[in-house]
Amino acid sequence: MNDLCINCGQTNLKPLYSAPAFDSQFYPSEKRNLELARCQHCKLVSTIGASSGEVADAYTNEYYGSASSKFVAMIERILALIAMFRARKITRLWRKARQIEKTPSVLDIGCGRGLLLRAFQSLGSTVLGLERQEFPALEVSDDIVHVGSISDAEYADRQFDIIILWHVLEHLEQHENLLDEITNHLTEHGLLIIAVPNFSSLQQHLFSKYWFHLDLPRHLVHFDSKWLVQQLSKRGYIIEITSYIDPVQNIYGFIQSAMNSIAPRQLNNYYRLLKHGRYLERKMLLPIIKWSLLSMVLLPFAILENLLGALLRRGATVQIIARLETER
Repeated sequence: MNDLCINCGQTNLKPLYSAPAFDSQFYPSEKRNLELARCQHCKLVSTIGASSGEVADAYTNEYYGSASSKFVAMIERILALIAMFRARKITRLWRKARQIEKTPSVLDIGCGRGLLLRAFQSLGSTVLGLERQEFPALEVSDDIVHVGSISDAEYADRQFDIIILWHVLEHLEQHENLLDEITNHLTEHGLLIIAVPNFSSLQQHLFSKYWFHLDLPRHLVHFDSKWLVQQLSKRGYIIEITSYIDPVQNIYGFIQSAMNSIAPRQLNNYYRLLKHGRYLERKMLLPIIKWSLLSMVLLPFAILENLLGALLRRGATVQIIARLETER
């Protein structure tokens, strides 16, 4: 994986720039910077310089938090409300095309703690979530989240009305093959939901190596919406919605990226303080106050960039809802 395109395996890569690992304080000095390079064959940008083992090691307890919570309570409540809003919106869109009132079956690949799946389940859907082996699935108290892959034999004959890849595709390899496989698991007129960081965004160009959404080495590849739309269209999908607005991901991404540029030796420090209730620790009180005050100063600029990015179709993230219309 060190010098090959993550998608197509070609070696003709054009270097772009180096960037620090997201959790750089946990890496030895010689491993703190990784390279980004664009494949001259498939045009995707890959992360190079990390072995498969090093990537796997990056999925730590620090990264996941726990299977039940990741952020402070207020943020968790906001995320749950957003998940319910998304589940209702996607369900309405699916029903509109099918012109039926039944509830869809939903597969969420890389579902994390299953917030979105629980929202779908509360609306009556049959749900399944898949996570990688490093995820602390044993901490989950229900039967929603499973460790495994859609390519596992037990899922070979399963089909779903809705398949979700919400900020997951960038963590995976061989994306063209993966899209083929996912398509085989969608029912007729099924919906595929994809959200990824947008490498063509204003944020990426503004902050480059300090961009929060690079998340090296966990993000193996870096997309733009044009590539995704082309690949989905080739497979018979009709693009229903393309959105460059995500108030949580985009606005916070700007704030944390700006903080990284201002204080590169404290990379993503504010993000870590917001996780796992660490702001409650006495020694963290002054840092959280300092970063929070800075975030309020940066917030108006973040909102402006978010609106401008949406207008120019260069938002920090892109969300695509596509309907499969190819005859089986």
